This record gives sequence, structure tokens and C-alpha cells, in this order.
Amino acid sequence: MKKLFAILIACMALTAAFCSCSKKDDKSGDSSLSSAEKPPRVRTESKISPDDMAKEFADILYSPNGGEKYYALITPEQALKQLEASGELNGKAEHFNSNRSDMLTETSISVSDIRALGELSDIQLYGAEEYFSSKFNAADVQANNGYEYKIQFEFTKANGESETQTRKICVIELEEGGKIIPAEADTLG
Repeated sequence: MKKLFAILIACMALTAAFCSCSKKDDKSGDSSLSSAEKPPRVRTESKISPDDMAKEFADILYSPNGGEKYYALITPEQALKQLEASGELNGKAEHFNSNRSDMLTETSISVSDIRALGELSDIQLYGAEEYFSSKFNAADVQANNGYEYKIQFEFTKANGESETQTRKICVIELEEGGKIIPAEADTLG
């Protein structure tokens, strides 16, 4: 019985040692910290015009020829180069263009309003980095600044019926330049 008790205590001590080591290792690597535990952002002066990027995205979102530009706006450069090299970019752009052409045969779509909603929080910027890393398998993505926008579209059918739709996007300034996340800021953290 004493031997069993000694073995049990030894196992518990080993487990505690492994647990304390793994916690130490978790905190030494910045990437394993949750967004809330990461250090505050040092904001830099923006090198992009987020207003212009939001307008450009709004203009091409329902364009029958905007597929290539759409993917250039939403995809980090290293992932975009991989898509081009594999030939996938052309297929994605053609599908986008075909989809928009079909949509525009029955409906005209125009941008009626674009509004800046505010700057992204530090947690949302970390979320933007995680978004690009997971969605595009892009390593070392650094988000310097980010802004949320609301875009309002007017859909007018051939019979004259019209409908207003609103979409939120995030304009993210990466080291390589500006990129768009076609989702609202709340989804980022």
C-alpha cells in the first residue's frame, strides 16, 4: 500500500511539473496568448486612405468585372501570389464576375452611402491578424491600424422595386498596405 501511495504521489508531482512547464512555455510565445492578454498596440500614422479603400471596395463589390480586384483587396500579398501561381485566382475571379453579371441582368445596384464607424480596438486588430492567418494561411501578418465602415447599397429591380441593403466591412492596414475584411468589427474580437 505504501508503494502504491508513493507511486501516486510521484505521478502527481510529475503532472504538476509538466503543467507548470507548459504554462511557462505558453506565456513565453506571443502567438499563444489570447487577444485580451496581448500587449496594447502602438498605433502608427496611417499610410493608406481607409476612406478611399472602402469606396473602392464598395464600387467593385457588385461589378461584373471586379473579381480580380476583389481578391486583391481581401487577400494578403503572400497568399495572393500563391493563388496566382496555382492558377486559382483566375477561376475565383471568373466565378465572381459571372455571379455579378447574372445578378445585374435583373437588378441595378448602386452605392448610396459610405460611413466610417470608427477605429478598431487592439483586440479587434489582433483578431484581424488571426483572420488573415487562418483564412489565408498567411504568416507574420501585422495589423497596424483598422477601421470599420458601413456601406449602403440600393438594389433596383427592372420592375422599379427598390431595396436598401447595408453591409459592414473593416479596412485593415497591414505592413504591405491596406486590405479589406468583408465582415463587421464585432466578428474580430
